[in-house]
Amino acid sequence: MDAFPVSSDLLGKSASAYEHLRRAITRGQLRPGRRLSATGLAAHYRISETPVREALVRLSAEGFLAWEASKGHFTKPMTLQEQSDLHEVIAISLNGCLRRMEHSGPDFLEAVEQRTPPELLESPESPNAAEHTAQLLADVGAALVERNGNAVLRSIMSTMMDRTQLVRRLALDTPERISLVRLRIEGLTSAVLAADAATAAAIVGQHLAERRRRLPELVEAATAVTAQATY
Repeated sequence: MDAFPVSSDLLGKSASAYEHLRRAITRGQLRPGRRLSATGLAAHYRISETPVREALVRLSAEGFLAWEASKGHFTKPMTLQEQSDLHEVIAISLNGCLRRMEHSGPDFLEAVEQRTPPELLESPESPNAAEHTAQLLADVGAALVERNGNAVLRSIMSTMMDRTQLVRRLALDTPERISLVRLRIEGLTSAVLAADAATAAAIVGQHLAERRRRLPELVEAATAVTAQATY
């Protein structure tokens, strides 16, 4: 098995094989159709095969990998249909949370700030601005769900956000788009703090509608990224 990607931001944190694999998949670092060997991965991570097998089963159950009887676990190609379905569920989930909005705005702000290290607010022209802004979008979505208090939805949303991460990052392809998204995040935060569910829902709806319109080109771009992966 050739060298396998390890997420540098997880090093030194006793991260599991599951966390490293999930991060590599969501960042488009694995070629579609690659068979993942539990034996090879265990040797790479220098751990026993059992936690690796558990990670592969879990990632397949969450939709990150494909599984074929008698063949094993494989990395999946990105499809327009799957991304469309994921974005539809995300929109429904966020709108449901906003409809149940109460006057607890400060809790939302605190949740965002806890998830938002200073580097996520760097200049839109910086090399990592797209990746960090994409993560900020995911964090804002997670904070909205956390305020809802539904643990099951929180887990589902985390999975959906990761499965759309590459598309979300590729959508932020210019400094102007990055700046626009950050302005929307500011507007959404202000609306939540004011318990203005209508304005918050309008901002979320506009943002997701624009991304859904761009999905064909974004999925094509994501397919090109994964096709060039060396793993």
